[in-house]
Amino acid sequence: MKTINERLTGTKADWLINMRWIAGICVILATLITSNWLHITIRSTELYFLAVLLFILNFVYRYLTTKVRESGISFLSEQSVIIIQIIVDLILLTCILHFSGGVENPLIIYYIFHMMIAGILLPRRIAYMITTVTLGLVGLLAFLEAFGIIPHYHLEGFFPFDFYNDYRYLAGTGVVFITTSYVVVYMTGTVSSRLRKAEMAYRLANIQLEEKDKIKDEYVYRLSHDIKGHIAAIKSCLDASAMLEDPGKIKKFDTMAVDRTEQLSEFLKNLLRITRLRLNKESELTDFSLKAVLEQIILKNTPQANEKQLVIKSELDDKGILLRGNRFSIEEAFTNLIQNAVKYTNRGGTVTVRLSHGQRNFIIEVEDTGIGIPESEKADIFKEFYRAQNARQLNREGDGLGLAIVKQIVENHKGRISLKSRQNQGTKFTVRLPQA
Repeated sequence: MKTINERLTGTKADWLINMRWIAGICVILATLITSNWLHITIRSTELYFLAVLLFILNFVYRYLTTKVRESGISFLSEQSVIIIQIIVDLILLTCILHFSGGVENPLIIYYIFHMMIAGILLPRRIAYMITTVTLGLVGLLAFLEAFGIIPHYHLEGFFPFDFYNDYRYLAGTGVVFITTSYVVVYMTGTVSSRLRKAEMAYRLANIQLEEKDKIKDEYVYRLSHDIKGHIAAIKSCLDASAMLEDPGKIKKFDTMAVDRTEQLSEFLKNLLRITRLRLNKESELTDFSLKAVLEQIILKNTPQANEKQLVIKSELDDKGILLRGNRFSIEEAFTNLIQNAVKYTNRGGTVTVRLSHGQRNFIIEVEDTGIGIPESEKADIFKEFYRAQNARQLNREGDGLGLAIVKQIVENHKGRISLKSRQNQGTKFTVRLPQA
């Protein structure tokens, strides 16, 4: 697949070739009108020949450009083809001027167009190089004609005097032409550079929007699928309950419907929570003791750990340093991590919560001896709606939003979260948060 730069360069090459067809037709028409209708003396035969040569070269350029794109000729690039075209065009323009009045011909201004084209299509350094080549060609033409080294073809019927050998005229005009040329290239290059950057940014933004739109579609599909699954299960329970007469069985299906409704409610609550986290960035900040928050979470999860005969070890280093953040969010994040550790650790295992201080960071570790995370699934574990396969097998309930919420909370607090895990051996989550 071509990069944006390659596509842009290809467009420039095509544009330059198309412009040359127009230029060749204009040379023929101008020669025809000037010699036959205006009766100005010019070398018509030579000019017609140069126009035909321009068309032939254009076919060659088209062939070269196509070959470079299709097969990638090793010693050429599309930019090289553009540079060759512009330099050859300048040589042809110099020949056209020579046969139609030399530096006396007002069409000498067309050199400026070529310099503008170079400023638009090429990097500024190369554009300045081409400008220097252009000025060298003009100067060489003026020098050779002024000193009679090559013949001068005066525009009889247009100019009453010869200017080609008036050295004051040549010097004055030359200074103006040289300074104007470099200023034009500078201005054209500056504007073109900004336009290219803007176009690149626009195209990149479009690509990113397309990618985000695809992610949004997948997100909506997954969201709809999960909600539909919950609703379908609730409806099935209620339909079954409505068809039964046994109070015990009715109560059983009603209880299942209530449980599934609570799961759906929790799912929607988590979904709204992560959306608010992304939109609001948790702006309500206070200074609080992170150790106190962790102790409170451990205390709340101790009964569930006792039921599974788990040991929750607490290794909290207290130096009296406060964390600046949103206390509710931080409590929610570490509640998720500790609850997951308890949930996915087998009976008789261990969950360890550590708090230590780096030079500028709090370092919080939640480590368990549980089921672990398969190596192939580690990269996806913080994605929304994602649950590892072994976690789904152990516990079918869950919406896959917990760790996504944890990651969002940590990032909103300018922190980082990482994990180490081996399947059937355990998992360790490490959170680094900046100190207040």
